Amino acid sequence: MAAVAGGWVSGVAGCFTPPDSIRIDGSSTVFPISARVKDKFAAANGGARITVSKTGTSGGITSFSKGEIDICDASRPMKPSERQLCKAAGIGFSEFVVAYDGISIVVNQQNDWCSCLTTEQLRALWRRDSPVQRWSDLDPAWPDEPIKLYGPDENSGTFQYFVEEVLGEGVPPRADYSPSTEDNQLVRGVQGDKYALAYFGYAYYIENASTLSLIGVDAGGGCVQPTVETIKANTYKPLSRPLYIYVSHPSLEKAPVADFVRFYLTRVDELAEQVGYVPAPSDVEQANVATLEAILSGGRESLAGDAAAGVIADAGGESDTDAESDTDAESDTDAESDTAATAEAAAAEQSSTAESAPAAAAD
Repeated sequence: MAAVAGGWVSGVAGCFTPPDSIRIDGSSTVFPISARVKDKFAAANGGARITVSKTGTSGGITSFSKGEIDICDASRPMKPSERQLCKAAGIGFSEFVVAYDGISIVVNQQNDWCSCLTTEQLRALWRRDSPVQRWSDLDPAWPDEPIKLYGPDENSGTFQYFVEEVLGEGVPPRADYSPSTEDNQLVRGVQGDKYALAYFGYAYYIENASTLSLIGVDAGGGCVQPTVETIKANTYKPLSRPLYIYVSHPSLEKAPVADFVRFYLTRVDELAEQVGYVPAPSDVEQANVATLEAILSGGRESLAGDAAAGVIADAGGESDTDAESDTDAESDTDAESDTAATAEAAAAEQSSTAESAPAAAAD
């Protein structure tokens, strides 16, 4: 595996002849991060051919489990059933936490009546068969006008995370809203309707902050808006969360993929910050890189064995557990039983190590 581990130095232009492209797909929330990493990598390494798509977390994981992509962007941890698909296909993989996000609730700028919603109001608004149809149904003092709702579709990790955290596990969401796999379409929907409301990743709010109004969430301790500080400190509850990439071990046998992932993990804090997300703490970055180098130093035989066994490697002390960018640029039974505990560890890591993360800035 020496060719993968050290045969080419990332960042040296003209030293890279890719045998094939690097394929990334998945979360529309993580898409801006991966697209920015791709652009920087391609600029530094002439000839790099990288495709970044955003079909949603579930769509990306489906492609990943079939060996159709090298890296899956995900805004939620992989489910045990999805891990099993990878295992059945002989695809070992590693999970890396690359940044933190706060799912943002937004309204039209002409909305001058609502600046905060309680989790109870959000639950009443988004649950299946909700009686809430008009703003006045949430608060009699608010306009007697229909609420036009926009949100991600059911294949989105953001949708799945929001539903589970706001409604509760197994509680179905309402179906009478306007879904989209494209976050910018959700943005345009709210921009064009005084009575609209939507939710999506924090970076999309930051990109459009001059044309949208941000709504705070009161989970019982007072109203809190998502900001770099509240996401970092995990005080924006319950909608702060880690963001992930999943990397295929068979793909890591290819030197271009290994070098791209190394570049990704060593530069992601800076680049995630540039697109409006909160960087992971420095100890998570260091653990990510150490995990990658340990995998690569095991050699081709180790990666082949991991793939056959469906091994999942922890990264950064975290859990085991969308339109194309136009640039050419394990689980065994024990591992699956650890999913819930390790997913909780990711959130705990966010809270306990948050103060060590560098400050982020909007794009």
